[in-house]
Amino acid sequence: MSTYLTRKDGRYLYRRRFPKAVADAIGKAEMKRALGTADRTEALKLSRSLSVEFDRICEAALAPVHAAPGACSVPAPVRLTADDILRQMQAAMHRVQVEALERMQAPGWQQELAWRRASLAAHAAGQMPAEIAMHPTIAAGAMRALDGVVAGDVPMPAPQEIAPPRPLAEAQALPTAVGSSVATQAEFELALEAYCVGKSKSRKAQARNVSAAVLRFPCTPTQAEAQILEYLTGKLEEGIKPSTLRTASTLLFAILKWLPGFEGLALPKRHPTTEALRGEMLDAEARAPVPRDVLLSAIQSFQEVGDDVSAAAFRLLALYGMRPSELLREGPSSIQERRDVLGNVDTVFVAGLTMRKTRNSKRALPIHPDDLPLFATVHASLGLAEDCSLDEREHRGRIRSNELAKRFRRLLPPELRPELSLYGVRHLFADLARAAGATEEEAGALLGHTTKGASKVTGIYGGGKSLDRAKEILLGVRSFIA
Repeated sequence: MSTYLTRKDGRYLYRRRFPKAVADAIGKAEMKRALGTADRTEALKLSRSLSVEFDRICEAALAPVHAAPGACSVPAPVRLTADDILRQMQAAMHRVQVEALERMQAPGWQQELAWRRASLAAHAAGQMPAEIAMHPTIAAGAMRALDGVVAGDVPMPAPQEIAPPRPLAEAQALPTAVGSSVATQAEFELALEAYCVGKSKSRKAQARNVSAAVLRFPCTPTQAEAQILEYLTGKLEEGIKPSTLRTASTLLFAILKWLPGFEGLALPKRHPTTEALRGEMLDAEARAPVPRDVLLSAIQSFQEVGDDVSAAAFRLLALYGMRPSELLREGPSSIQERRDVLGNVDTVFVAGLTMRKTRNSKRALPIHPDDLPLFATVHASLGLAEDCSLDEREHRGRIRSNELAKRFRRLLPPELRPELSLYGVRHLFADLARAAGATEEEAGALLGHTTKGASKVTGIYGGGKSLDRAKEILLGVRSFIA
């Protein structure tokens, strides 16, 4: 659940995006205020008063204007059926319970839940502007669910209360039912807050920015799909990279799935825009691997310029195939001792240790003894405490990755700069691993890729497999680079 607080130079800011209709009316996309404090508790108190001011601005901007004779009338808001309201109330209550249970594990949860309750109470009392207002019954139900979580009263459904599956005969009516679901701006904001729980600061900002740019409410799943397609088609025509647009569309559908009736939403497979996006998805040439001779030349150049940290980081990326951010955001705690099922002990780098990626991304890479000083050099320049937040690690890792990418680019011949990138070193590692005898599955495991068709259940069994095969492959890669 968002408090609309961000930090800059250690102090808090209140930032909240206006709904599209309000932004168009007042000529501003967001409210942004410096709170002048580094104390989160004080910032939360100030944010509540600013939220009240935000609501007043929205209410004033959306106040009905008496139209002149003959003027076009404003379309009436979509009215929900009683079944829609009951269904959305159940989904809202569940989301509020999940969010509250997760937030109660972090310091300051009391203030955040109190702020959330005050917001729901305003919705239930009909005090919010119509553009963002939640149905009073839905808000009242969500508020009761929140109170129940705080009181430790989270009812679990009895077996007889669980609805049985729908008869097969009703399957043909399902598309119409799903397509007729209507989501309001307020319900989407609740879904967006639910999606953002546990996400990084940058992912939250990306989610808010892309949804504000694409989606307009109220809308049905069919209308949401049309809005996304229109956005993607326009951006493709502007020359935006398909990989960037795939990320945006995946993010939008991940958020929309939190809305009842939008769960199965996806791009139509046969649409020209979908085919254009899919065309580059598995293109092996989308990111060209750095040629081996160029890599060796860059390693030597980094050493000659005397930049020990960049030289160490670049060599480690070449030898182990890590994502730049996996290496450059971590500290000494990522170097660990690992005992396998046979009792063998290896010193490993735990890639993806503090990243919010898939389970396969977190992996143990056995370290060659000669490389331990290189890891120590990279970690010594991190500039963060070991107990820093994940957002701080992500921000620092992104900065260091960009800096290294720029340095690498400057070492390239001018004619190769448009074609090659730092990430291409990882692609070269995949080719060298195959040349060292690795299968696709073995190379994917070293790279942190999810194995196609792998059982998620089997994947959680064990965890102490031998690293002998990984060491053989990494030694083979080393022989091509040394």
